[in-house]
Amino acid sequence: LPKGAQTAILVGDPAKAGDVVVLRAKFPANYQVPPHTHPNAETITVISGSVGFGIGEKVEKNGDLLKPGTFYAQPANHAH
Repeated sequence: LPKGAQTAILVGDPAKAGDVVVLRAKFPANYQVPPHTHPNAETITVISGSVGFGIGEKVEKNGDLLKPGTFYAQPANHAH
C-alpha cells in the first residue's frame, strides 16, 4: 500500500492464494490506492468514515461510496 496506510494482519497470509485472510486497515483522508488485485476473495466492512470504491483497472472518481456498516464482497483476482 502507498505510504500513510496502517494495516494489521489478524489471520492468514495475503500473498498466499486461497488463504483465508483477516486484516484491518486504516487510511488517512483522501487516500488513494492504485488499481490492484488479490489472490484471495475479499470482503470489506467499513467501520468508520467512508471509502470510495471502484471496479476495474483504472481509478474511477465516480465509483461507489462505502459508508459505515457497508459490507462488500468480491472474487479473487478481480481488479479494483
